[in-house]
Amino acid sequence: MNDITKEIYVIFIINDRYTRWEIFNPTDTMQNIYNLLENKYNTGNIMIEINEISFLKYVNEYLICFARDNSITARITTKNRNYKLSKDIF
Repeated sequence: MNDITKEIYVIFIINDRYTRWEIFNPTDTMQNIYNLLENKYNTGNIMIEINEISFLKYVNEYLICFARDNSITARITTKNRNYKLSKDIF
């Protein structure tokens, strides 16, 4: 793990429609992303694609393993195709 990396910026692209970003610690795992998407974004059942790797369930890989230049672009596909992001989420 790079000692210089203090934050990882994760850009979420949800259903090719909504774009949001969040800041994580390098010691956070994919499970932290799933938890945030479920609790804050109310996405329900999802698939996450990072660097052409698809995740259908929690994995305990550190986010730093997927980061390029301290950032990750995560494409999120919800099971609910009629998903609407709440206007209260910035």
